[in-house]
Amino acid sequence: MGRWNDHGMEHRSTMLAHLTRYHAAPCLLGAVLIGALLALAAPPLRAQEEVDPWDTGWIADEEGARRGAARAVDAITAGTGLDGQGTVLIEAALAHGVNPAFALAMFQKEAGFAAPGTRAYRNNNPGNIIATGQCRGLAAGSTCSGAYGEVGTDGRFGVYASMADGVEAYFRLLAREYGGLSLREIVMRYCPPADACDVDGYLATVIAAAGEYRTLIEQAARPIPPFEGIVFDNGGTLFTRHGPGEQWQETIAGVEHHFWWTANTESGAENTGRWTLVLPEAGEYEVYVFLPPLHATTQRAVYTVYHAGETISLVVDQAAHAGTWYRLGTFQFSASGAEYVELVDETGEPPGSTAIAFDAVGVIYREPGPIGKAWRAIRRTGGDLLAQAREEIDRQIEAFRRQADAWAERRSEQARRGFDERVDRLVEDCLGVEVAAAFSLAALVLKRRGRR
Repeated sequence: MGRWNDHGMEHRSTMLAHLTRYHAAPCLLGAVLIGALLALAAPPLRAQEEVDPWDTGWIADEEGARRGAARAVDAITAGTGLDGQGTVLIEAALAHGVNPAFALAMFQKEAGFAAPGTRAYRNNNPGNIIATGQCRGLAAGSTCSGAYGEVGTDGRFGVYASMADGVEAYFRLLAREYGGLSLREIVMRYCPPADACDVDGYLATVIAAAGEYRTLIEQAARPIPPFEGIVFDNGGTLFTRHGPGEQWQETIAGVEHHFWWTANTESGAENTGRWTLVLPEAGEYEVYVFLPPLHATTQRAVYTVYHAGETISLVVDQAAHAGTWYRLGTFQFSASGAEYVELVDETGEPPGSTAIAFDAVGVIYREPGPIGKAWRAIRRTGGDLLAQAREEIDRQIEAFRRQADAWAERRSEQARRGFDERVDRLVEDCLGVEVAAAFSLAALVLKRRGRR
């Protein structure tokens, strides 16, 4: 097998052009911020010996991981001849034992992912495979049947019926003719010194690209911790974004392999993300937010929870909890359809110094304990009865408190602490109740128990 000698004319000019396409910071923040966020997004380049062309073990052998990896490939190759070939590429790479990040780096180097207008694009041949078998040596435009599935030749290189066929052919050829070779040995065949090819330059480009692509694919393929509840993702009509569109960036990772992120402001929110919570019934719910492993670098993300007519704001260290479902707390919801969780880009940190990730919100309904159920039954009977019940409870609790004080004076300090702990546990069990009323009900239960 050979390669197209003019490969240097057809790949994208620099890796920076690719990275800024997918990872550039908002243009309004200027060139300094672009450099800072690129450094944030891109990990250090992997050393040459760490780019193993045959290493596929970093992609989990399960459907979700493969789907995430395919989406990452589609994002990397968007707008090129390989656009939409993510699933074909990942499945072929794993089937033939070829590192997909390495293959992507080779596709990029050879012809810019078979960019429109290139020979690789016209031939559906992203790896620039020289015609094989019966197709070798035929004139341009000839139809034939090659060893790797080509259906014709342009006079030197194979022509494939579809881009998917060309992708599959490349992986079959690598496994059959290059299996077990090192990265340098493969590159020297693709870029032979006899053709005056710059082997070291070619190698450096492939190493840099393979390291970057592996990071992107690996993050997208990373399993998300399971969540046993209702998930509100960052897509669809229940999630809304507000702010300058050019400041919002997308990444293929996190829940459903997609999330939004933006740079922070020090004061004055410019960008806001809101998850509207459409809940099946009123009640108490534990509220969580998923913090993806990338671009969640702020230590002061401000989340606002609007629930049952009340608003509470909480500060979350996204960086410390990246890659996890973080619990905001338990809140009472009315299930009105207008309640929400909101996140802003204002963090109080130096502007542009961190990134805020907007991924998913999860909620888990909490069944009330026996006291909570009793209190809800009282509340459903009407306001007048509720007011009367609370007045009676207040009168009785005052009498009980006096009795409890007298009881405590005759008991040890240890016994008194045990009494307080029991009260606390019962108060925590009162879901959907104002704190004072919950304590009153708990105290009445203790009083009843004390009479036994």
